[in-house]
Amino acid sequence: MTWLAYVLAAVAGIVDVGGYIALGGIFTAHISGDTVVAANEIAHRDWTPALEHFAPVVLIVIGYMVGGAIIKLAMMHRLPYWFSIGAAVEALFLAIFAVTHHHLAGKSLAYVPERWTLIGLMACLTLAMGVQNALLSNVRDLAVRTTFVTGMVVNFANALLDWIFAHFTGERAREHREKAGVYAAIWASFAIGGCAGGYLQVVYGAIVFLIPCFAMATLAAYALRFPAAHVEPGA
Repeated sequence: MTWLAYVLAAVAGIVDVGGYIALGGIFTAHISGDTVVAANEIAHRDWTPALEHFAPVVLIVIGYMVGGAIIKLAMMHRLPYWFSIGAAVEALFLAIFAVTHHHLAGKSLAYVPERWTLIGLMACLTLAMGVQNALLSNVRDLAVRTTFVTGMVVNFANALLDWIFAHFTGERAREHREKAGVYAAIWASFAIGGCAGGYLQVVYGAIVFLIPCFAMATLAAYALRFPAAHVEPGA
């Protein structure tokens, strides 16, 4: 089910880059970026921007705990539809963001929310990404995080190195090659989603977030129809 990782990575790319533009420079999936910016703002004693960039770190933890709780409770009650429930929750957060931001922006494509409105809209996207990370933490035997782009690049490099050395040690090289391909494809999916999300956000505004919302709703319906077809929970 590696295709599921690619779809979720593309969704994360749309959300992160589109959200970065819509929220005036705040990452909602790539939390490493927020940590760096928050540290820089603290160094310059700009406390308000520092708090704004630190908030996604807290929110994505909460989002992961929400998604993880959904999975654990579903497993406790032997419900096979944990992925559908989590995907629907993520779709709901994305829909709330799209409709609210679009309503507040009106006809302006340059609208950037401030203060509590910013925090509220930021929470919608960051919580959605936290839930997504909980939904897909393992594909086959691969450690996957669809929003942890740096990790996917490092994993690709590691798998590529293992593939090269396998030719000299007599190990099976095919497995390492397949892993490298999956990690590279996840990065590419995130990058493509980011390019598309950024372009559409600039041209059409936050209403484009209905696209990843629709994608997650479709995955929720798919998993509901085929409960045995999605990945095993790894939260």
